[in-house]
Amino acid sequence: MIFGRRKRPHFWRRVGETVWPKAGIRRALIYITHRIRRLPGSPYSIAAGFACGVAVSFTPLIGFHFVLGALLAFVIGGNVIASAIGTVIGNPWTFPFIWAAIFWLGRMILGHPEDTALPDELTLSYIFDHTWDVFYPMLVGGLPTALAAWLIFFWPCYKAVARYQAHREERRARARERRAAKRAAQGRRQDGPGRGQGRAVMTQPIRLGVNIDHIATLRNARGGRHPDPLRAAKLAERAGADGITAHLREDRRHIVDRDIDRLSAELSVPLNLEMAATDEMLAIAKRHSPHACCLVPERREEVTTEGGLDVAGQQDTLTRFVAELGAAGARVSLFIDPDPKQLEAAAAVGAPVVELHTGAYCDAFLAAAAEGQAPDDATRRELDRIVEGARLAGALGLECHAGHGLTFDTVKPVAALPQVVELNIGHFLVGEAAFIGLDAAIRRMRELMDQAREAIAAVS
Repeated sequence: MIFGRRKRPHFWRRVGETVWPKAGIRRALIYITHRIRRLPGSPYSIAAGFACGVAVSFTPLIGFHFVLGALLAFVIGGNVIASAIGTVIGNPWTFPFIWAAIFWLGRMILGHPEDTALPDELTLSYIFDHTWDVFYPMLVGGLPTALAAWLIFFWPCYKAVARYQAHREERRARARERRAAKRAAQGRRQDGPGRGQGRAVMTQPIRLGVNIDHIATLRNARGGRHPDPLRAAKLAERAGADGITAHLREDRRHIVDRDIDRLSAELSVPLNLEMAATDEMLAIAKRHSPHACCLVPERREEVTTEGGLDVAGQQDTLTRFVAELGAAGARVSLFIDPDPKQLEAAAAVGAPVVELHTGAYCDAFLAAAAEGQAPDDATRRELDRIVEGARLAGALGLECHAGHGLTFDTVKPVAALPQVVELNIGHFLVGEAAFIGLDAAIRRMRELMDQAREAIAAVS
């Protein structure tokens, strides 16, 4: 036999490996650790879910551990899959020790320390047949033991998952940097000597700014502190966001001042503060010194930003704001419609960056889709305006960003514009998170943007 044992193990070795398989327990623990760390979700949700599975294993409710672990994890925001993995703590090897411990503790709590001996045969049927003598003391002893087990297993798991996710994100960030450098090098080779700068622009990487305003909208709908915009921002950062955008409106309908305080203090990626051109907002921006400030129009009656800033009609005011924000160290952008008049005015007031309003294009696309039609003339007309606006921005020496209303279906044509170097997307990602999770939504958007960029590099 090719794969037969050369030397058959002796009897006692076979018995020993049946009880404690050689390398089997270690291999199983390594595998479980690997699976837990790779689960989707935050370190808290994974660690909380796993700890819930461990905790319910210390109760006498045999046969219901999976269900109880899942319910408990769901209630406290834990990962249900992690809770199922956690229940492996309760198994035929550990149950005798667990049952003995919780039975003894339960009898002590109930005031019967003189009668803590276990029955000679402690089986499942015996436990459930002797409700008051055995099951009830085990339940009483199991509850504090379960709480202690939850606390003991939560923190090591949380730290291990957080460390793994941070290390994984570092690897992904390095991989993104390598891909970006490779695309830039390809662009330079394709450009060749004496052929201008057009093709090099085509291969410039594109950044994703994630707007977290509507995480705050959800929080404010019921008050309290959940969901936390800072937690969403950090998750977005791990998922591939290059920056975080937050709009502090005058009416504080979503993001509030405390959010800006925390984001400014704890983010490790650039913060883009969207704001109206008012003295109050100017003072706040100077106090926090964010990486970037995007000036947007505001009306209290609007549900969301309905159009671009009228730069041409406010040149004197905006010239002062651009100068003061720039002096405070912020990179200033103006949120405008892709209108030549507004683009030329943006250059005149000294803004280094413009963000083109893509809302009309996205609305036209979605209106056609709702009717079951392919993109129509209105969609193409609005997209052409963005294309021409991006070209004019480049010609005027303005860095060009874009955003508002972009979805998985509408992002690629905008991301494929070589002059556009950043997209800011929020509402769609938060809405999609309800179905696939915020992490997955951001990663998918990042993937589509990169595909669009790679496509223009391939044809350049």
